[in-house]
Amino acid sequence: MIAAFAAGSSLVSMVAHAGLSDFYVTNTFGEIYQVDGQTLESNQVSQLGNTSNLNEILYIGNGEIIASLGGTMLRHNINTGAEEIVFRMSDHIEPGALAIGSGLAMTTSGDIFFTASIFSAGNPTRRMAGSYNLATDVFVDIADVDSSASFFDHHQIGVDVFISADHNHQIVSVLNGATGDIVIDYNVGFGVVSFFESDGGIFAVGRTGGLYSFDVDDGTAEFIGDITGIAGDLIGATVPTSGSFAIFGLMGIAATRRRR
Repeated sequence: MIAAFAAGSSLVSMVAHAGLSDFYVTNTFGEIYQVDGQTLESNQVSQLGNTSNLNEILYIGNGEIIASLGGTMLRHNINTGAEEIVFRMSDHIEPGALAIGSGLAMTTSGDIFFTASIFSAGNPTRRMAGSYNLATDVFVDIADVDSSASFFDHHQIGVDVFISADHNHQIVSVLNGATGDIVIDYNVGFGVVSFFESDGGIFAVGRTGGLYSFDVDDGTAEFIGDITGIAGDLIGATVPTSGSFAIFGLMGIAATRRRR
C-alpha cells in the first residue's frame, strides 16, 4: 500500500518553526553545518576527513557525531576534527561478502539502529536490520528487511518502530525494526535524506535543502523553508538532543497492519 499526497507549499519566512532547535546537516562533500532553527541560515563548523560512501550523520553527544560510510561507522568530533572508525560491517558477515550500511537512528536503549545490504557471490542480495552499541561494542543482526530500499535514514517513533527514508523512490516507510516488516509506505513527493526530532515534532530534510514538518500518522509533509548557505546536495541531518517519542500516533498501526 502506498499513501500518496502533495507536499505542502506554504513558506514561513524568517521564522522557520516556533521553538525549533538548531541542528546539524552535512552535504555530499562531508562539510558539517550548524543550522539556526529560526532563520534556517547555516554556518560550517567542521569537515569530515573521510567521506567515502557517506550517507548519514547522527549526533551522539559531547560534540561528536557518527557518520555512516557504507560499511563502516566513523566517529567524528565536530570541535577538534578527530576521527576514528568504530564499526566495520565486514567484521560481522561471511568472508568475501560486501556490506553497505545505510541510515542511522539512536534508540532509547542507547543502540545505533541501521539497515544494510549484503552482497555475496551466488546469493540474492540480503537486506537486514541491525544494531550496534558503541559503549559495549556489541553488534546484533536483528532481522531481514522486507524491502528493496537502501534507506538514507531512520528515526525511531516507538518501540521497534522507525520511519525510514527511501530517497530514490521519494517514499517514507514505516519499518518494524524487530521483524523487518514494512508497515506502510508513504509517497511524499520529494527525496527525503534525513529526519530529526525537535520542538515536539518530526522534521524531514530533502536533498536540495528543503525543511519539512512530517506527520507520522498520515505521512503528510508541510514545507517550512529552505536551508541557506550550503554548497551542494545534503546527505544527512541530526539534532544535538535525543529523541523522546513525542509522536506516538502510529503505534497501533504497527501492531495490526502490514504492507501487502
